[in-house]
Amino acid sequence: MFNASVVISVGSSASLLFWEDPWIQGLFVAAVAPEVLKLVRPGVVKRRSVRDGLLNHAWATDIVGELSVDAVVQYLRLSAAVVVVPINGGADTFRWKWTEDGTFTVRSAYRMFFHGTTTLPGAVHVWNSFAPYKFRFHAWLSLRGRCLLVPNDFST
Repeated sequence: MFNASVVISVGSSASLLFWEDPWIQGLFVAAVAPEVLKLVRPGVVKRRSVRDGLLNHAWATDIVGELSVDAVVQYLRLSAAVVVVPINGGADTFRWKWTEDGTFTVRSAYRMFFHGTTTLPGAVHVWNSFAPYKFRFHAWLSLRGRCLLVPNDFST
């Protein structure tokens, strides 16, 4: 959720990880070339910065093993995507999508989890009533249409 909520602007690219961060126009390498990523050792994935990877195409040397046809196609797609990413001399910036000024707050992170949910009309009145809890719970279930029907015939 964090990676989906952060927009990264590539600056000097020293603080970004080549294989893990969404630096390719907001995409991860795993989204562009998942078969290629499978051929990179986990230790290299955690260490290779974007700046080091782009220097003399060092990222290509991280790939070990035989490439399948799908991996070759994805390698070419990744190679083309890496070339078009502009790198300037400034600092890498991380912008939080859920606030206007782009700074992270715990409040905005909490609200992010409920983005797109709807409220239940009448639920506030049910929970603020002075009725016993079991009646409030039953009223809340009935508002949601989740009450179980009990048969009237107990003769069986």
